[in-house]
Amino acid sequence: MGNSDLGPVGELTGEPGSPPPQGPLGSLETGIKPLDELLGGLRQGLCLLIGSPSCGKTTLLNQLADQVALFNSVPVLFFSYQHSFRELRVKTLSRMSKVPTDAIAEGMTQQVVEEKLTGQLRRLWEYVDKANRELEKWIHHVRTIEADGGTTVGRIQIEAEAALRETRAAHALIAIDPLEAVPLGHSPLSREERLATVCAELRRVSRALDCPVVATVGISHDQYKGNRLPSLGSLRDRGGIEHLADAVMALWEDQNASRKTAREIPGSRAVDLLLLKNRHGALGRLRMQYNPALASFSDAVRDSQPYDRFDAMQG
Repeated sequence: MGNSDLGPVGELTGEPGSPPPQGPLGSLETGIKPLDELLGGLRQGLCLLIGSPSCGKTTLLNQLADQVALFNSVPVLFFSYQHSFRELRVKTLSRMSKVPTDAIAEGMTQQVVEEKLTGQLRRLWEYVDKANRELEKWIHHVRTIEADGGTTVGRIQIEAEAALRETRAAHALIAIDPLEAVPLGHSPLSREERLATVCAELRRVSRALDCPVVATVGISHDQYKGNRLPSLGSLRDRGGIEHLADAVMALWEDQNASRKTAREIPGSRAVDLLLLKNRHGALGRLRMQYNPALASFSDAVRDSQPYDRFDAMQG
């Protein structure tokens, strides 16, 4: 994966197989070095990735899942309640090849074959083919489950147990997108109570299997009015799930910085990853570039500001 043609994986941490950041036994390297330094890698517990609609939550979770598989060679189970296996695979290929997702999706849909490709399209497809060959070296670690109304927390645990048993791995990553879609069966509980119950159950699964669980959670655009930073308070209408999580990360786009980034790097947006809660270490703020067309987060840099004193944490 060292070839620069294959996208931002190497830009974030160096090469796969390089010494991981020092962390506790059993932690998983995320492929984003500044985040690993803060978290000590992903470890047993429930981590929530929150953000407004279309801010890149699914894209970032997909990238984290791929990089955990690549850098740690452990099973990764991605339970997707909204996106198909093909849509997620297109994101991965786009990030690695630096070919836009729509170009790859169109090629897949139309079953484009090499004989029909000419000029620029042929060159783009050569990048995709190269990325696909690299992908085949590690993608077997990733199991994408197109989840539905029957994919309860119990089913998630059964699938994870099977993956651990089949691979004889000590750890795995469980990724869920989004948390709100995880069913709880026929229950008289309110929406907030259901979310809290699902979170508590996922945390139990994480403890039982000694595996990190990362789940996306949506918050409304109202939380960002006036370019306001998100905080733990952004989850107060979600049943208090922030209290059940071991870590909470939030995606936030600084509109002013994004406009500047878009002028300098067409197609990219300036997005911050805010570590709002971390039972195992420090809080922090990472500045990244998000390119929606390439389904890619890159150039993560840790902000030097002491985020544990940041006003956003007081929400």
